[in-house]
Amino acid sequence: GETMTSASTTWEDLPNIPSPTEPMGPDPIFKIDQGPCSDDSHCEGGSVCHTPTGQCICSISTNAGCPPNQSCGVNTGPYCPPQGCLPRCVCDFNSDAIDGSNGCPVGEVCRAPCAKADTGLTCFASNEQRDCGEVFGSDYFCRDTNGD
Repeated sequence: GETMTSASTTWEDLPNIPSPTEPMGPDPIFKIDQGPCSDDSHCEGGSVCHTPTGQCICSISTNAGCPPNQSCGVNTGPYCPPQGCLPRCVCDFNSDAIDGSNGCPVGEVCRAPCAKADTGLTCFASNEQRDCGEVFGSDYFCRDTNGD
């Protein structure tokens, strides 16, 4: 009869897999509000790494990471964590323009919401209705005494 031999694998037969101490390729690049990052080089488009959270955020000093006509700012309010809210890209609520120069899509205004307190500046199709129509129904409108 035939003699069966067992197969033996040697280290030379294994595929070339890098050891954990060898670099695995370039570091990933993350968009705004993504991560984990450990330094600014992990963030896209000049945005910066907020190392306590490991998230890429926009740069307040340069507005890097924000779309055209938006600026990097920090919302304040009771819904921020104790250490404060992170910077984010915001539209220009001082502008009444609806041509896109306010950081919103054409036809929309940049205002503070009425129904959802402290969610920050947002783009709305209607200056009067804003988010009230969405939250309470189409018959509801904002009462805005300071024009924001």
